[in-house]
Amino acid sequence: MEEIISSGAVPPIPASGHTVFQPAPPPILQYSPFASRLFAYFIDNCIVSAAILFLMVISFSTVDFFSGAGDVWPLFWLAFWFYNIVFIGYFTLSQGLSGQTFGKYLLGIQVVMADGAPISIGRALARTIGYYISGLFLYAGFIISLFDKRRQTFHDKIAGTVVVEKN
Repeated sequence: MEEIISSGAVPPIPASGHTVFQPAPPPILQYSPFASRLFAYFIDNCIVSAAILFLMVISFSTVDFFSGAGDVWPLFWLAFWFYNIVFIGYFTLSQGLSGQTFGKYLLGIQVVMADGAPISIGRALARTIGYYISGLFLYAGFIISLFDKRRQTFHDKIAGTVVVEKN
């Protein structure tokens, strides 16, 4: 018997009727409603937008818009790239490290893998890039969660994740 256990094989169930420990069943996931996800996304976008607004005010304070002397397009592109870098960084790092952004934390929801396991930084990055794809065609990638049994958006399907109520 010791030989079987040390080899890593599972010992046979004893006929004596003693209890044998079995692995716990997978967790039952309670999928987050669309409204909670939408409100969390709104809160998170306000945070990202506030950070970008602060950077833009500092950047634009050096340009005299009314004299016609400065070209505004380079600053527009700078703001565009700032926004996207901050957006991708915020969502990827917060979801990849804790499964939650600040908005999700406030609403008690989190991102996990479809089997309930924690999300990795790589999956969080795929999910964040997927936000852009979900927003194409009138946000259809977000709206599909209303008709999905696991309430997955398109970016959830890309990353293999779900958003659940945090226990």
